[in-house]
Amino acid sequence: MAYALSNEEKKVLLVDFDPQGNLTLCFGIEQPYKLDISMFNIMNAIMNSRSGSRQLQNYFSLIPAPANERAFVGKLLFPDSAE
Repeated sequence: MAYALSNEEKKVLLVDFDPQGNLTLCFGIEQPYKLDISMFNIMNAIMNSRSGSRQLQNYFSLIPAPANERAFVGKLLFPDSAE
């Protein structure tokens, strides 16, 4: 689906949350563990800063959905449109 959308000149963001990095490997990046930035780094920064997450219990945190999800999704789908 991502390939088909990109062929229609749509912007596509692929996020690889798979610990084995199968999506990353699929796109020819053979040593994803050597990359400077990964989802681990991003999620770790969010969890350490606590700015993007809410602690619900001792070892249980949540990164909430955007308050205005519709506007957020709109920005993702149509980043160049006027607000």
